[in-house]
Amino acid sequence: DSGRSETSLDKVPKIKPPTTVAPSPAKESTLFPNLSAQVVLKKIKPTQKDSAENEYRIARKLATGGGSRFCVAYMDRIEDANGDLWLALRRVRSSVYGISLTEYIRSGFFQEANNSSHASGMVIRMMRGLEHVAEKGVIMRDVKPDNVLVEHTPRGLASQSGDSTASPKREAEQEEEEEEEEFVARWSDFGLAVDVSSGGEMLRRPQIGAEHCQLVDQLVGWWYDTQKQVPKPKWINRTPPERSYQVSGVHVAAFDIYMTGVMFCSMAFGVDFAHVFKPPIRELTEEKLGIKFKKDYLTTFELGDVLGRRQAKFEYAFKETFGQVFGKHLLDWVKLMLVAEPSERPNPHEVLHGNEHLKGLLHIPKKDTIEIVPDQNPGQCVLV
Repeated sequence: DSGRSETSLDKVPKIKPPTTVAPSPAKESTLFPNLSAQVVLKKIKPTQKDSAENEYRIARKLATGGGSRFCVAYMDRIEDANGDLWLALRRVRSSVYGISLTEYIRSGFFQEANNSSHASGMVIRMMRGLEHVAEKGVIMRDVKPDNVLVEHTPRGLASQSGDSTASPKREAEQEEEEEEEEFVARWSDFGLAVDVSSGGEMLRRPQIGAEHCQLVDQLVGWWYDTQKQVPKPKWINRTPPERSYQVSGVHVAAFDIYMTGVMFCSMAFGVDFAHVFKPPIRELTEEKLGIKFKKDYLTTFELGDVLGRRQAKFEYAFKETFGQVFGKHLLDWVKLMLVAEPSERPNPHEVLHGNEHLKGLLHIPKKDTIEIVPDQNPGQCVLV
């Protein structure tokens, strides 16, 4: 539990402008129409303020270089008149299936007929996102379906918001866009993420000569970045992500890619394996995989071991969910993503470019990209 709550803008107390000059109401409504429909605010508890600042810094870094195609964009940080901190995130459009990958998995979306192209498209985008995050030197650590948000674009939405004077060429483009509805998966919630770029210089740490109150915050930050364990399930291969910057020869994404492989299995079976500690999901897991859990399953259960013993079940589920060809090739990579030794797991680039079939699906357009330029004042986000 990150200790943060979510609300819409119309329920937020009056907020100080993020810049020194307050825009007039008329100008603000012109620049930001229907703001509450576009932005979500997270109120930060005072005890979580330092961690939230770190989360915001990492999220802004991930949004650069077209990263908002793969990660939910953090638009701004705002302090209200009471000194409370709020983080402003781009709102993700939900569907009847929900908004998080967890809800899509539990709803049976991936087991419905004709959804294999949506399932494979989500896989590609999640892997592209993982590649992007690793290139930025960031380890997300808390990788689970709850932290992947799926944006739904209904068929025909582009034309509804279009200009009535659009050119014939634009109208043709809109008709082409209307052919398929979209389900776009993006990584979200970087509260437990760590930035290990530049030899670990960005990790929070105590500073010599700091004031007592500052030192306390710095020590807590250091503990979060180096000792904080991720939430349940505390599987052996998931719990120590800090090893990824303490052990030589392990690539940045080695721990994130492990839980990503678990999520792909969840999509294939329609079972939220990340919440296997909950009795109903534990029972469903036993039924779907044909296994019986031991008492210490939270620390000893490894999906990769089950995959090796139940190969036929996994192959059938992956082909049915992701398509015959894509599903087969994806499962081959998932086997490697779930191996016990982190140094033997593939990096995202190898998964994406190591197979001709996957490589042919890599193009992701820069539609609805929020480009965030580093080192600018808060609020300088451009919707392209």
